Amino acid sequence: MHSVFAGKRIIVLDIETTGLSKDFDRIIELGVMEYNDCKLVTEYSKLFGGGKSQISVIRIHGIKDSERVGLDTFEDCGEDIANYLSGAILAGHNIRRYDIPMIEKKLETVGFKLENIEIIDTLDMAKRVKIAANNKLQTLCEHFGIVHGGHRGLSDAKCNVELLVKLIELLEIKDVNEIISKEK
Repeated sequence: MHSVFAGKRIIVLDIETTGLSKDFDRIIELGVMEYNDCKLVTEYSKLFGGGKSQISVIRIHGIKDSERVGLDTFEDCGEDIANYLSGAILAGHNIRRYDIPMIEKKLETVGFKLENIEIIDTLDMAKRVKIAANNKLQTLCEHFGIVHGGHRGLSDAKCNVELLVKLIELLEIKDVNEIISKEK
């Protein structure tokens, strides 16, 4: 992890869902790479039960509903997830517009919320430099020579760690506050 995160706790995360609606669809996978003071602390992936995935979405992430039968739902794990993510810098690709609102909506349904978080969105960072034909995670990974292991929570989180470091270097970021989102 890059030295701008010295003394900080950062969790690079990605979720997979049954669809795109934060109101109707479910979170079915959470992948995280947690760093504390620039050192990897936890690499984590968890599948969740509940909901039926749209066929078009299954084609993207490859998670079959049958793999999730009998598993706890994201909401069942809400308290643990809220406690784990709270107090950290959360980073990811399109995290500000998609992952965080989806997570917050699902936590809200079971009475929990994320507290004291800051957000770094690699999509917002990529838009600042305009380096690729589009700003999709896979396109940016190809541009930087980052191996993208498929559209799953943990593999996307791992790619995002590498992308974040590349963008920090490209943008010549010296202070983490230069890339923390000012809006949610």
